[in-house]
Amino acid sequence: MKLYFSPFACSLAARIAIYEAKLDCEFVRVNLNKKVTESGIDFWTITDKGKVSALALDSGRVLTENPAVLQYIADQAAPGSLIPVEDREDRYEVISWLSFVTSEIHKMGVYPLASPHFSNEMKAISNELVQRQLTLVNATLQNRDYLSGNFSIADVYLFWALTLLPKLGFPLPEALKVLPVYQERLNKRPAFRKALDEEVALAVK
Repeated sequence: MKLYFSPFACSLAARIAIYEAKLDCEFVRVNLNKKVTESGIDFWTITDKGKVSALALDSGRVLTENPAVLQYIADQAAPGSLIPVEDREDRYEVISWLSFVTSEIHKMGVYPLASPHFSNEMKAISNELVQRQLTLVNATLQNRDYLSGNFSIADVYLFWALTLLPKLGFPLPEALKVLPVYQERLNKRPAFRKALDEEVALAVK
């Protein structure tokens, strides 16, 4: 496999999942502004979406969109370790949380706040909307350690968003007291620490 990534983009979640799954993978850095890889390959020739995460499989197929990329990685791991197996109903709860994170937090919160094309007024609206969604997440995590009860790729994806939001001018409200505890619980996992340390080092280059 080959993961096309940019430091601290949502591809960080895929990197963490790969380490959690203990999979072999080559990592290829992409300059998202220029749409070119570090070796000079036109990224548009890899995916016509021009975005990371992009996961090139050994078959030659390229998967895009974080929920799909994360599910594929999880299915290569030890059965049930990152997502319940296919005949279990709780697998669909994980998929539901993946969809929630991508639509309600990533695209509604992280993306507008990171984009130079959104006005301050639009970013203020985004702040309000994402706070509502995080309030729901905070309430969910009051009675469980992880989003679906057991650790999964949904937690990996949410961790990335929680890591990015303060860097984009959205400090977590003090009322959401469960989220920092949850984030620290995940931060103690070796795969999370390894991925974060690597991307911090890459981000300054």
